[in-house]
Amino acid sequence: MLDFGVNVIWFSKESYRIGLGLQPHKHSYYHYIYVLSGTGKITVAGNEYIVQENDFYLTHQGITHGLETKSKDGMRVIEIKFEVNNEELASNLNRLPHQIRLPGLDIRHKLENFIHEGMKKEPYLEDFINLQFTEILLSLLRQKSNNFNTQRSNVIGTNGGNTAADKNSPDIKSLHHVAEYMKNNLTMDLDLEDLAKIANMSKYHFCRRFKKHYGTTPMKHFTALRISKAKELLMYSDLNISQIAYSVGFSDPGYFSRVFNQKESITPIEYAKKYEPNLYFYLKDRKDIVYK
Repeated sequence: MLDFGVNVIWFSKESYRIGLGLQPHKHSYYHYIYVLSGTGKITVAGNEYIVQENDFYLTHQGITHGLETKSKDGMRVIEIKFEVNNEELASNLNRLPHQIRLPGLDIRHKLENFIHEGMKKEPYLEDFINLQFTEILLSLLRQKSNNFNTQRSNVIGTNGGNTAADKNSPDIKSLHHVAEYMKNNLTMDLDLEDLAKIANMSKYHFCRRFKKHYGTTPMKHFTALRISKAKELLMYSDLNISQIAYSVGFSDPGYFSRVFNQKESITPIEYAKKYEPNLYFYLKDRKDIVYK
């Protein structure tokens, strides 16, 4: 494999139905989303953007991002997940805005050509994709100085919520710590006593404060996190239902399916089938990456 300083891990062309999308998440690689059609909302680093056709959304490493579809016909996008092993290039990419309105359709056509190449599966596919995507990245950097319409014009809101005093209170910090602990330990058999100890509160005080802050009980929140992760795996991985159940902390796949159906009004298998028409291409086999 040739070294261009850029390694595309995965790319896709897919449709998100109305009300569906990506739950807010972050990871150790870049995630770029090009909008082919449809409207909705994309959140990057706490900022919310109104999505329009031919927008390009750039999420850097470690940046929280999510997507929600608003149009009745859904949203069609091309997504690319990639790594950069050239420090200078990475530094320059990290200075790009999160939202770019591109003049012309040149980059759109190049990205759509990725899909054609992926379907043909010809020799040197990985090198071809890496080369072409490097060209796209350099085009973005070149256009940076042209002052095209970027993120500020379409920011519709930023993280608000609690006041600064609330956010800095010991109780709120403890609750956030517990919520993050839940998210990072979905396979653990946690109970209220465990969580209250992590928060350094009595069980009664912890449950009362948690419900007031998050609007639900700690255990319902934990179940919701597990189901959310399961939905992500159903959409983005090749794991079967049993494997997904185990990976999000359910020891019984049958019970997982019942809980999933209760929460989502659809079975896991039916949910996964919604995404079958989408096209996904994997260039790397990485255990730390959630594939679609």
